[in-house]
Parts: sequence; C-alpha cells; structure tokens
Amino acid sequence: MSICSTSPKLLAVPIKTTADALGIGLTKTWELVKQGKLETIAIGTRRLVLFASIERLIEELRAAQSTRQCGAGTQRATQASLAARRARPSRDRPWPFEGQNGPTPTRNSKDGERR
Repeated sequence: MSICSTSPKLLAVPIKTTADALGIGLTKTWELVKQGKLETIAIGTRRLVLFASIERLIEELRAAQSTRQCGAGTQRATQASLAARRARPSRDRPWPFEGQNGPTPTRNSKDGERR
C-alpha cells in the first residue's frame, strides 16, 4: 500500500470547521472550548480543535440523551404549549380590544367606504 493511496486521519480542525461539522455557531463553539469540552492546540496564530475531543463531546452528548427520562421533556413541552394557547385570544372568546368583532374597519379616504 502506498502513502498516496491512503487518506490521512484528521487530527485537528479549525474552529470554523468544527462549528460547521457540529451544526452550531462560532459563539457556541468557543463556549465549548472555554468550558473545556473541546480541546484545542495553537500552531502559530491558528487555533485548532483536536478531532478526538469532538468525537468525545458527541459521545458524551449521546450518553446524556440516552440516560434522560423520555417523559420529562415531553411534559415540559406540553406545559409550554398549553400556556402559549391560553395566552393568545381564541375565536370563541371576544376580541381583546375595539369591540367584539375585531379592529374597527378604517374608511377609505377617496370614496368614504369602509373596507
């Protein structure tokens, strides 16, 4: 097997490439670096994220999601959805301003008719 036929394994990638690969923004990527969840090295003026730390982060996130209780997130989402429904006006309830049927129609200035 020749050296040219094998593709090299990535050891480190730039911050921007890391963000793109994870589908997150640069701000969140730098936050993960500062939290120590992504390990970086400096080569000259460049800051590179070690590929092994990206793989480790993904495995930690997978493990955390698999141990989470299934019903807890669903219950919170349902409660938030119900609260949002209660906050907006319903068609059955009267309009919250300017009478029962919604906003007062405006007059067309040219012919005086209501819209």
